[in-house]
Amino acid sequence: MDKIKQKFHQQQQSLVDDIQKGIALNRDLSVLRELLLSYKCNGMTQDIMRDCLNQLRVIDDENTILDLLDFVEGFCSLEQKVYS
Repeated sequence: MDKIKQKFHQQQQSLVDDIQKGIALNRDLSVLRELLLSYKCNGMTQDIMRDCLNQLRVIDDENTILDLLDFVEGFCSLEQKVYS
């Protein structure tokens, strides 16, 4: 059971790190959205992804993080939603 928790924690930290790198490199919002989709495809739940992004709101570019949260929450066009 501890290995499963550790795996999910590593996945969460990896998402946070990847988003921070993307923002630091001024990646386009569409590139960051694709990153979210890759984590979803690897089994990350909407709740976990939301929690990770909310952690970043105080650390990084809040406007970008809020845009990414819109994709996760579905406050965007149907084509842009990360979760249905």
